[in-house]
Amino acid sequence: GRLYKDYKVLPWCARCGTALSSHELAQGYADVKDLSVTVQFELVDEPGTYFLAWTTTPWTLPGNVGLAVGEKIAYGTYEKEGVRVILATARAKTVLGDEWKPVEEYTGADLVGKKYKPLYPYAQELAPDSEKEKFDKAFQVYPASFVTTEDGTGVVHTAVMYGQEDFELGTSAGLPKVHLVLPTGLFIEGTDFLAGRFVKDEDVAIDIVKDLAGRGILFAKEKYEHSYPFCWRCKTPLIYYARDSWYIRMSDLRETLLAENAKVNWEPSHIRDGRMGEWLANAKEWAISRERYWGTPLPVWESPDGTERVVLGSIAELKEKTKKSGNSYMVMRHGGADNNLSSTNSTDINGAQKNHHVTEEGKAVARATAETLKGNVDLIFVSPFTRTQETAAEVADVLGLSKEQVIVDDRLREIAVGVYEGTTYDEYHQFFATRAERFTKAPEGGENFNDVTNPYR
Repeated sequence: GRLYKDYKVLPWCARCGTALSSHELAQGYADVKDLSVTVQFELVDEPGTYFLAWTTTPWTLPGNVGLAVGEKIAYGTYEKEGVRVILATARAKTVLGDEWKPVEEYTGADLVGKKYKPLYPYAQELAPDSEKEKFDKAFQVYPASFVTTEDGTGVVHTAVMYGQEDFELGTSAGLPKVHLVLPTGLFIEGTDFLAGRFVKDEDVAIDIVKDLAGRGILFAKEKYEHSYPFCWRCKTPLIYYARDSWYIRMSDLRETLLAENAKVNWEPSHIRDGRMGEWLANAKEWAISRERYWGTPLPVWESPDGTERVVLGSIAELKEKTKKSGNSYMVMRHGGADNNLSSTNSTDINGAQKNHHVTEEGKAVARATAETLKGNVDLIFVSPFTRTQETAAEVADVLGLSKEQVIVDDRLREIAVGVYEGTTYDEYHQFFATRAERFTKAPEGGENFNDVTNPYR
């Protein structure tokens, strides 16, 4: 139908868990020095010959599935000590210096279709079944109009899910679309030394460089100063990240919209065929997903296999279709503990502070509260802390519940205070200048309010 879902590459803040608008994006640029690398991609049918590609985002290299060249750009093969490299002729002097001997010249069109060996196996190993068959088109050279010789090597490394031009090229060429990075900016499990690490950490770039150098395919590295976007809220470096969004197919509605617009008596009249008419005639597919703090949830419900979709039109219809378990849920805080008496932060379920005990007064309050719940509780879910399990034991005793009816769940826990573990409440709260900062600011090793509400963490 007219409502469909597709990927779109967006400037994405992994910490806030939101995409930034063009207006927001313009507020956060800063000059930074990033580690840039020139990498050797070995040709499949010419061992010892390599394409040279340059990037300022080493973290995208594990997601590489293609290389791009300009069809009309002049390229050459250059040789030194038995090793051959291919790059744009206009960049050879800057990249290679004087020690490499020119061997052959051609245009980018001559390179299209040449296959090379993948840098990393992760994309192919971790691809969903729906993308695996597309790998017969991967790891080869494609023509692209965005390739220039202003910097780099004239050969552009392409990671489809982490750049707008990369994504457009990948879509037109039918390249596989595989995410190796979570929306939190962390590499997924199965990516070896990168798993669980934030892509923009400098140590990640350093370790990728070390890995490439250890395998003999790092050609060069250097610090590169450029303007880079940061989130204006939390000052985290943004990543360009493919997110799936809902769209309305405006191309299906364009003629109807233009016809209706022609019936409108616009004041001033030139708006009809001018600003409004031109906008309608060139209307892009309308993205209605909004990953913002002020976003509106879309009333679109889809079955896990995608075969059934329902668009709800009212709260009454939502209530009509809502499944009800018949259960009632209650939230109860643990009884007063000794760390409460000393105002000591205790949030790490594996740390030295986890074994704080409930006081006798705290146990008495818990038992009194449990008396009001008799006959209404079948199960208790409790966090792993000593104080919460002691409270649960008191409540279960009053309610006559067995040990099997008390379930410890590691997902239930305190917001992590990081380096303030074991310090006083006041010391932790002084870390924040305002309460609003608790949504975006976190102490070292700790969390903020946005972190604990982010479903991807």
